[in-house]
Amino acid sequence: MNPATVPRVSGNCGGCKMGDGRDAAIIPKWKRHLARMLVGASFLCALGTLAALAVIDYADVAKRAGGHRPEQSVASMAALRNDWEVAEFIYDSGTSTGFGGRRNIPGFVIRLPKSARQRPEELQSGLQVYSRLSTDTGCIVDIVRNPRGAGGTLWAPRLRMPTTPVASDPCHGSVFDLARGGEVIFGPAPRPLDRFTFEVRGDKVVITGFVKSKDPEVSLRNHSHAR
Repeated sequence: MNPATVPRVSGNCGGCKMGDGRDAAIIPKWKRHLARMLVGASFLCALGTLAALAVIDYADVAKRAGGHRPEQSVASMAALRNDWEVAEFIYDSGTSTGFGGRRNIPGFVIRLPKSARQRPEELQSGLQVYSRLSTDTGCIVDIVRNPRGAGGTLWAPRLRMPTTPVASDPCHGSVFDLARGGEVIFGPAPRPLDRFTFEVRGDKVVITGFVKSKDPEVSLRNHSHAR
């Protein structure tokens, strides 16, 4: 072959061949960088589109729901016939916003005796629905049915506890009196247990919202009980 007829190739591609057997010319470095930038930009654009669609979809759901939390049936009245009976549940809030980064909120429904009913919903239904997240640590509280008995995660002096069920924070020891609206009776928690708003529809207890508790009107923290 006449060397004059062989196309000149700049650089060295390590033996790369074209379709006709000729050495392939190296792609300039700036073209390779441009190609990588275009691929990266396309990927980021696709991710942005997916994120925008997700936001639009959630906004549409919130708009159709009137801005309220999703309603959820969490318990049956048949399981709450007797005083102090408890039905635990996990409430799917639909978003982690406003719940300490949580989407799924543990809670419980409790049947109150007449002597412990204070709020309008308690007087009407005989029930109260609380979050199981401690207002001190966010730990999941335990329901202690016999605070003066042995066992459980109760840190507080048992002789200073009521004879009725309490909720106990196993992390920092706060105790919430379920016969007094979830008030703090021991430990560092700054306020009572948070509550869910609810309705009784037929045999079902339906969650309709979430209420963050305020500071107690009467602080019973670290005070003994005589019952």
